[in-house]
Amino acid sequence: MQLTSTTDYAIRIVCYLAAQRQMIATSELSQELSVPSSYIPKITKKLKQAGIIKACEGIKGGYQIAKHPENISLRDVISCTESTMAISRCLEKEGGCSQNYIACCKVHQILLDLQNIYNNRLESVKISDIIRPGKDEYLGKFYVIIKVNLREKDYECIYSHNHDVYEQVKTAESYDDFIKKYAEKYICEADWVNVQKCLAGENLTEHLVDGCVEEEIFYRGIIENNGTSYVWMKASKYVDVKENTAIITFHNTKVIPNTIVTMEQELRKKEQDVCMELENATINLQDGFLSEFAQDEEKKTYQRDIIHNILNGLLSSKEMTEAAAQLGMKESDTYRVVDFHTITKNVQRKYTKEQLHEVGVIEGELMHLLPDALIYRNMDQIVMIQQVDSNQTELEYQKEMEEIEEVIQRSILYRKKDTDFQIGIGKSVEGYQRLKESYYEASQAIKYIEIIRLVTGDKNKSVVHYSNLGFFQIFGKVDDMTELERCIPETLKKLYLYDDEHKGELITTLQMYLRNNQSIKKTAGAMFVHYRTISYRLEKIKQISGINFDNANEVLAVSNGLIIYKMLKEIE
Repeated sequence: MQLTSTTDYAIRIVCYLAAQRQMIATSELSQELSVPSSYIPKITKKLKQAGIIKACEGIKGGYQIAKHPENISLRDVISCTESTMAISRCLEKEGGCSQNYIACCKVHQILLDLQNIYNNRLESVKISDIIRPGKDEYLGKFYVIIKVNLREKDYECIYSHNHDVYEQVKTAESYDDFIKKYAEKYICEADWVNVQKCLAGENLTEHLVDGCVEEEIFYRGIIENNGTSYVWMKASKYVDVKENTAIITFHNTKVIPNTIVTMEQELRKKEQDVCMELENATINLQDGFLSEFAQDEEKKTYQRDIIHNILNGLLSSKEMTEAAAQLGMKESDTYRVVDFHTITKNVQRKYTKEQLHEVGVIEGELMHLLPDALIYRNMDQIVMIQQVDSNQTELEYQKEMEEIEEVIQRSILYRKKDTDFQIGIGKSVEGYQRLKESYYEASQAIKYIEIIRLVTGDKNKSVVHYSNLGFFQIFGKVDDMTELERCIPETLKKLYLYDDEHKGELITTLQMYLRNNQSIKKTAGAMFVHYRTISYRLEKIKQISGINFDNANEVLAVSNGLIIYKMLKEIE
């Protein structure tokens, strides 16, 4: 059944009169509700006959609600203007079926059930429910998302509840012009300057941390046609220089209209009721929950101990088999160990309680991202045992771990934490008896990440597979690392002494020169100096050290010497 226009107008009139609670003239009803003035008397006559409204003639006459809104149902109003409330002819009082089949008709029974639901629902909805401010009235219909391309300097409106915002985006000459127009129309004049300063295009990339920034500002939003109310709004900006993107959002935080007291009282009462229910439920479940929690923690601790003992080779063969069985591992499967390390960026590299909590948060994120793996945490270290997917290559797995690292690192930045997250990958081993080997390699990979960063110049290098360490693997087998100092050529030691005494840049120049395949032009560009400066320094390097750049063996020895020197410095 489709409701008529007359019913639509009737509902509007009753709701308006109920909200105003005073005598309202026909002209005001017509203007405010977009109802033809000539049509209003026909509708109000039916509503008056039903006792829903009352009328008063004369200059100050008009219409007024006759009952309390709580005592008027939506069904009362609809039944005044609709010729029938039945959704089918067979449900009329007189009945009516072309086949006289009502007594045993299954369709009739279905329609009767629907009719009862329809009637009951309309009866349950009171006019007071309709005129009571809902979520949109309290929170407003403001929610805008703007996406800005930092490189191209263009922007677009991804979402807006208000269609006018889309039109402003189309007509604005630039992003800053849009912010200005938006402020003039929707923001309290006293807050214009602060909002525009925070969101101005030239200020979007201020206060960056690792290429990202997240800031917010509160302001008073304008409510149209209501000078006595205002909406507390929040503008937020999320900037990621790496993605060349800034996301700007405008949304509500709090509103204070004249009717807010009623809403707050209702919400407070509901909140108190909910709190009381939760408190009772908590008391009833507390003992059981604490018991379950304690058992769960005991189980986690036991599992951590098992994994720790397996990875460190502290179990006999029989104990290993029993422990693996408890963890669901089979000797016929292939596994690998991955070491996740969280390094604090403070000088002392000591962990506070807050930083250790952050490690726990990262552990939870990894469990969510890798639900099928065995993961355990030991202070700042998180270790994973994972069954190897035979259909996945080592390169594909490396890429997967790099994606995991990127997700975790973004999460760390979002929480504004100062943590360096690193991943070391061990080799694949058949069965659980050799997991100790894979764990050793994963730990060694973590150990040399800083060195690899120095050597490659990639400060963001955070995922290393032990098998890709190359000749770095040799260093892991050296007991006394200071013995490696003998592998540094004497020619290189002379340069280090010269730089220490003169605070020079010959070593740095040599590193960049070799990294750029002995190209003076590329080296100059990388160091942002004139190519003649590089030529001068290279001549100085030759004079002091006697290095022969045409001798491939000597250049290789020097390159290795630079790496070893960096490594020894890092170990110190």
